[in-house]
Amino acid sequence: MSDDIVMTDPEINTKVDLKDAPGGHPIELLISYVLRTGVLIAAALVAIGLVMFFVDVANGTTSGQAKEILSHGGHQITVSWTSIAHGVTHGDALSVIELGLLVLILTPVSRVLLTLVLFLIEKDPVFVIVSAIVLFVLMLGFLGIA
Repeated sequence: MSDDIVMTDPEINTKVDLKDAPGGHPIELLISYVLRTGVLIAAALVAIGLVMFFVDVANGTTSGQAKEILSHGGHQITVSWTSIAHGVTHGDALSVIELGLLVLILTPVSRVLLTLVLFLIEKDPVFVIVSAIVLFVLMLGFLGIA
């Protein structure tokens, strides 16, 4: 029990294993907070970007990329980390929307990373390997290799 995370319950003066606590292991709780927070931040960014986009359209100040989408919609646009960062710093509505979508995509990746940490703490080698492989494949996808 020396490796377990325990705390003393002052009401009953006994030690309680936090793995058996409501909600599970503290990292499991952290994972749930990360997922909820990631989705909420992504939704807020997309909503802010949409409002900015509609204000730009109403004012006639849309970016070149937005004009192209509005006039010839339905085709592929090129997006990169640097183009998102550049656009957000210059107040481009589409870049804010793209940032929101990027946060939404990265949210489950952070869950896999935190799950890997949880399995490392629990010293479960099979699930550590599985989580590491999943994380590796996700990273390859972000790099455009897979």
